[in-house]
Amino acid sequence: LAFCHKTVGEWLADRHASGVYAADIKKGRALTLDFCERCLDATDESDFSWGFNGSITPFPFETLGFVFDKITQFGTGKLKSRLNTNLKFLYDLQLEAYRSSKLKFADETAELIERNFSLLTANEKAEKEKYLAGSTVLKAETELARSGNSALTMFLSAEEKYLDLLKTIPALYGSTERNICFLLRKKNLPAAKERLDALADFLSGKNYPEKFSDMAQYNYHLSVILYDMGDYAGCEKTAKEAITLAEQYNEDPGRLSLMAYNQLGSCYNMLYRQSTGEDRKKYLDLQFAAKENSLKDRIETYGEYSRYTALGYDYMARAILDKSREKGEPLPPEAAKNSDKAMNISSYVLGSESALFARTLVTKALLLEYSGDYRAALGYAERAVNI
Repeated sequence: LAFCHKTVGEWLADRHASGVYAADIKKGRALTLDFCERCLDATDESDFSWGFNGSITPFPFETLGFVFDKITQFGTGKLKSRLNTNLKFLYDLQLEAYRSSKLKFADETAELIERNFSLLTANEKAEKEKYLAGSTVLKAETELARSGNSALTMFLSAEEKYLDLLKTIPALYGSTERNICFLLRKKNLPAAKERLDALADFLSGKNYPEKFSDMAQYNYHLSVILYDMGDYAGCEKTAKEAITLAEQYNEDPGRLSLMAYNQLGSCYNMLYRQSTGEDRKKYLDLQFAAKENSLKDRIETYGEYSRYTALGYDYMARAILDKSREKGEPLPPEAAKNSDKAMNISSYVLGSESALFARTLVTKALLLEYSGDYRAALGYAERAVNI
């Protein structure tokens, strides 16, 4: 329970003031810590998955964060020690913080994992180094989510440091390599494509639980590279393959397909721009449907307040703008609603100096420009440039 004012909690804890409504704080903490200990037990007993986007952790971020917070505040020395040495639990916490767009907390948890790992015995380190390696890769993923300039360096450093270990965990190695290819394409597109093909060869001979999720991710990343190479037919095919694999083999397909739907929409946007006649309308409608599916998956998977959802609303605003331009019609109110949601969520989640917030300002400027409000459009564009 969260009270509207702290005096409510103080009143409940004061037996003389609250009488029959009094709360037994000592008993309450004991029950809370018992719950936390059972969560640690469940984490120990659960199957573990390295698929960042495809895996299902035993508890959501809210529960993991609650357990971490209460043990840290009220736990005995023995219980705190158990929490600090349970790198699997801490890794789950870092992963769910990352998924929930709590990026600063995800980084803090990564630092805690690194610090706690250094205190383990040699035997414990040999057993638990995989969680440190996974945490290091996930920290690079977090930097990528921020659009940080050091993401590629962080992935390359993690792979160099843990290469032998990563290759024994195909899902973790695949995630690292895919992200390297994704970022490398901006500097050397042919090299990125060649490296991604080599990853496909490596994974083809492996059998592991996350394989179909990984292949969905592989096809998504391949679709991005093919899009950048101008191969829109190849992009369409591989993005659709990613969605099919996600829907057939994953318990939570939206987590995997939302990016592929968006890439499919971008592919249709380029085909629309290159087409004439009836094909233009066809590709415009296909783009809109793909972006709509992507937004739906984002909301269902990550909730309203997520960087993924902010991007989804931003993409929808631009898709509506494209339809209005093609028809020569005024913008419907939905365009501004989607744009405003994208701005508000991105500012709340990542801050008003983030790359994502700057993008949403550009989208708002484009909508205003189309509507003829050039002065307001200029204001949003200048804010974006300053960021």
